[in-house]
Amino acid sequence: MRVAVVGGGPAGLTAAKTAADNGLEVTLFEHYRIGERINCGEGFFDILGLCGKPGAGVLFKVQQVLLKVNKLYRIDSTELNLWMIDRASWQRYLAEEACTSGVKILEETPIRIQDMKLLQQDFDWVIDASGVSSISLKAVNNTGENRNRAALTIQCRLEGDFSSLKNSLKAVLEPHYQGYYWIFPKKASKRGIANVGIGFFNYPSAKIDLRRELFRVLQQENLQNCPILEYRGGKIPLNRVSPFMRGNTLLVGDAAGLASSLYGGGLDMAVVSGRLAALSLAQGKPHAYEQLFWKKVKRKAIIEEKIFNLWEQKGINFMETLFRNPVNFLIPSLFSLMSV
Repeated sequence: MRVAVVGGGPAGLTAAKTAADNGLEVTLFEHYRIGERINCGEGFFDILGLCGKPGAGVLFKVQQVLLKVNKLYRIDSTELNLWMIDRASWQRYLAEEACTSGVKILEETPIRIQDMKLLQQDFDWVIDASGVSSISLKAVNNTGENRNRAALTIQCRLEGDFSSLKNSLKAVLEPHYQGYYWIFPKKASKRGIANVGIGFFNYPSAKIDLRRELFRVLQQENLQNCPILEYRGGKIPLNRVSPFMRGNTLLVGDAAGLASSLYGGGLDMAVVSGRLAALSLAQGKPHAYEQLFWKKVKRKAIIEEKIFNLWEQKGINFMETLFRNPVNFLIPSLFSLMSV
């Protein structure tokens, strides 16, 4: 069986390797070079324990999350599967593993709408891991299907003194929009580097100047004079696509809208969806892919959606109550997820 994988991110690379390991002939098409143009805070949160520690690119195991609502909470994360990673290094490692398993990787080979239609004719199956701008959805004029509900983000990578965040990540919820900003250190030292970004999950209808908002955050954190190395940003799809299977094409990762509705993270869901899509093909049961996926992650999705909706309805004071009295909701929810 010949399988084409479109996209060389975590979902596509995981799908490609898994398919090849199970005897399928796999060709992966990547628009750029593997590890380029990454829009991500680079925190890897595997709350369900389905992915395991990344095989490369781990910068540190996160021991503590500093979460500020109205007050600052220090959340012990030593028992959680949470790592700060260098995603480019991790993806290059995944590509090497895929090549070793027999995957043919074609970098700098963009797939456009007309190309997708040809792939669907030439290959037995196509796995669409092309991200929020899913090529297979564009090919059938469903451009907004996984983008109707999305988080809007902007991030910069900058140099500065991040020594106070050793083995820690910081996130701050603010009262004037539903979302948060983050400081994720890649090098937590006096001459360090961090990803600093802001995400609007349910942003005001008035047009937002994203760079102005980001600069406000930098001033709030006394980082306004730090050298900025790079700006990145974009949309995180929060509207899940259904069905995952369209003809002979399976959607995975962001192409299927599989990011957390609560905090926007999607690396774990990318890995899980890519793996299950490939296994369903190898087992001759592509129709079972979507059911298998939701069987694994349904409780996580329900709990995250519930918290998000209450946050939207009741505002930041609900989130303050949640973290001030976690025993009432948050801790039982986490234990429920960790026992899956």
